[in-house]
Amino acid sequence: LISLISQKALYMVRRPLFTGLVISFLLLFFGSGASRINTSANSFDTLGDKLPFLQKQEEIAQSDLLTPRSFNIYLKWGEGSFSENFLAIYETVIRLESYVKANWPQFKLRSGLDGLRTQVDQPLRSRDLRAEYEIIPAHLKDAWVDEEQNILRVIVGLSTYDHAELVEAEQKIKTFLSENDPEVNVTFAGTILRVAKIQERLLEGQLKSILFALLIISGMLILIFKSLTLGLIATVPNLIPVLAVSGSMGFLGISLDTITITLLPMVLGIAVDDTIHIMMSLKDRIRTDGIERGIIKSFQRVVPA
Repeated sequence: LISLISQKALYMVRRPLFTGLVISFLLLFFGSGASRINTSANSFDTLGDKLPFLQKQEEIAQSDLLTPRSFNIYLKWGEGSFSENFLAIYETVIRLESYVKANWPQFKLRSGLDGLRTQVDQPLRSRDLRAEYEIIPAHLKDAWVDEEQNILRVIVGLSTYDHAELVEAEQKIKTFLSENDPEVNVTFAGTILRVAKIQERLLEGQLKSILFALLIISGMLILIFKSLTLGLIATVPNLIPVLAVSGSMGFLGISLDTITITLLPMVLGIAVDDTIHIMMSLKDRIRTDGIERGIIKSFQRVVPA
């Protein structure tokens, strides 16, 4: 094995143009895969589908019931009570429901107005919607309208989701309501939204920390080898494994979550350790034994370790 690795290393050293093209191709190939990675804190992605409580949760999520994966949209009108603004509120909810269905088919909207549906042969304004709403039992209305009668709660359930899409959906829904119903104050709430934002920040912070670590490592390698060229060359073997892992995850559809996101720092740490061992040995051996013999002796010494 050591002999084979040494031969491959010599082959690449003797053909610098070919080696450069191969490395460039690998960086571009795995880089394109890395750009496809999605983030997820979905329990099915993280823990799999074998746990009974997750199977039950998924069964509910795919049914017509309110999914356990949901968030709330609170709609508040500036002046007047819920009853006084009832028709405007109803029209806003209908517009919101149509917009959400058109853009996110996997989202399911529920509100206290679900029992009031317009009929094709009966125009909306010709119906006494307020009277229809009043006959809904109080214990059902209380779950959707606050005590002061000026805030309506809309529940958005998700059958499937990814966190980037969820954060984007929140911003788009806010923009849609502000443009079409400027008198409505919109507030979003729900654990799943907080988790989505935390996940986005974790991913952003992790990627920034990896890039920062690569810069620090490059600087340290330049100082260790006392050469800008050697330091930059030694950075490449550290970059390829990180891109290889993240690119493979992107191509295979493996999402970054709280477990898989720890792979990249570990891969980088292993790569840095091996790179320093190899490069320090090569620097000493090539100086005394020449390039080819130095490579062979370096691999014979370092690879077994």
